[in-house]
Amino acid sequence: MILSKQLFSEKYIIPKNYENRPTYKLAEELNLIEFPISGIPTLLPIGKRLVSNICAIIRSEASKADFEEYLFPLVESKSMLNNNNTLKPYNEQYFHLKIDGKETDFIMSATSEEPVLDATLRGLHSYKQLPIKIFQIAEKFRQVPRAKGIIRGRQFLSADFTTINASMEDVRKSDDAFEELINNMAKRMGITYVERNETCVDGKYVDFLVPSDDGEQLLKSSKPASSIAMYHDISIGKLLRPKYFEDVIKPAYVGTYGIGIQRCLHAIMENCRDDLGFNFPKEIRPFDISIMPLSSKYDNSAVQISTEVYRHLQSMGARVVFDDRINLNMQERAKYSDSIGVQYKIIIGPKELETKQITLKSRRLEEISIGLGSILNDKTIIELIN
Repeated sequence: MILSKQLFSEKYIIPKNYENRPTYKLAEELNLIEFPISGIPTLLPIGKRLVSNICAIIRSEASKADFEEYLFPLVESKSMLNNNNTLKPYNEQYFHLKIDGKETDFIMSATSEEPVLDATLRGLHSYKQLPIKIFQIAEKFRQVPRAKGIIRGRQFLSADFTTINASMEDVRKSDDAFEELINNMAKRMGITYVERNETCVDGKYVDFLVPSDDGEQLLKSSKPASSIAMYHDISIGKLLRPKYFEDVIKPAYVGTYGIGIQRCLHAIMENCRDDLGFNFPKEIRPFDISIMPLSSKYDNSAVQISTEVYRHLQSMGARVVFDDRINLNMQERAKYSDSIGVQYKIIIGPKELETKQITLKSRRLEEISIGLGSILNDKTIIELIN
């Protein structure tokens, strides 16, 4: 990523008094995400990298738990909603599509339950297919009041899981598998969570809560928290049940599960926040190394050599950001690099070009001297940052 070539390039700086800013606000002020419309986000390049890394972990853990990924339409028929008694009470949260001012028979997807159940009603025939484990990562749309940054949006990215089972015993096994998935995911993301169980009118409901000053729920200790994931075992009488054949026609049992991607990002940021910004876990961080040339309008040599180093490290598979905004001083660029968790910085200026020695500086200011030729000709730096 070349910072001078980005939209809003002047905003890639650390805000003043960031220590006192709430995390969900810093996600916007560090130019990770913006909200051109309240509750409707645009993921900017660095935010998109963070979210993609979160999704990669979820996909990895889903695969281990034998979930298969689908991608259902974002536009759904109201008939699916009408068939699902469990979801009818939430009708007002849906975005209803209109054409020429007239309401249509379509809504924007708010959960994956409707299309999954619709597909199951048509695609489940035999007990030999069970259990079926489905997940998707897709945008969701809900008309929520009081949008609040990445914590509470009207459009948001969600990982939705559904299991179709032969018995409630099998549903419990699916629950256990999802809890293990959440536990493994949280370890890789550096998140600590609290599990809260509830029995509600239409089944069992479990929330996975992360302590957060920005959160809108309360733990037993009365501390605020934010939910990053949940699951719901839907009871027999409340759902249009899919059926399958095993000597006789039998009803299947459904478990639904969800992970909020933006809320995971917020939880990670809350947990890894330090005096420099956000020290993201290795699997999450957007970049491993930042390259910063010191140049002037009279001599562009440092930019040219820095570009060569950037391209070489890219070709070696390193996650590199090239901060060539020479209109900003080095301190501003270095602080921004630290704030987004970049672990190493390479600064190339007249001194480095003269001595042919490059200093690799860690986020905590430890220094390693490397020959310029070594960076351009072998894997020395890749071995160091790994």
